Amino acid sequence: PTPLQYLAGRHLLQGKPRGGWASIRCPVHKGGGEQHPSMRVSVADGHFRCMACGAKGGDVVALHRLITGLGFRDAVADLGGRFHD
Repeated sequence: PTPLQYLAGRHLLQGKPRGGWASIRCPVHKGGGEQHPSMRVSVADGHFRCMACGAKGGDVVALHRLITGLGFRDAVADLGGRFHD
């Protein structure tokens, strides 16, 4: 999925994206229960960074892994990707 499809589909968006960035609540600190969204996600390529704790990554797969705790192959499969062995 595109970054925006991923965020919207999981109800993670906090308001409308502005300037190419979407804001979400960081899943890393405060057990994901922070009140004000501190993580910014690029709607262009999915890289992200939390402005409070510094958690960061390079794409939607990395964000999905952070949120779900899945390994790389399982996260890709969960997002609809396939591997050819």
